[in-house]
Amino acid sequence: MNKNEWQPIETAPKDQRIILCYETCIFTNIFSACGKWNDDQYSNNPKPYWTHDMEKILGVRETRGQQPIAWMPLPEAPTK
Repeated sequence: MNKNEWQPIETAPKDQRIILCYETCIFTNIFSACGKWNDDQYSNNPKPYWTHDMEKILGVRETRGQQPIAWMPLPEAPTK
């Protein structure tokens, strides 16, 4: 896997934060954000979904409704 290429969302790891790519968003045609898998285990109506850092602004309904189409690993942190 090339770390600089988008991968199909079906291959994304569900145990770490990654960069998620969305085909559409209310603001733009392409949207990417850091996110992670949310198994929603404490919800009254469980429905696992990919969540991202903009969920507080867009809302859970919008985030659940617009799921990512691709993913990419986060880059490594810089070293001194």
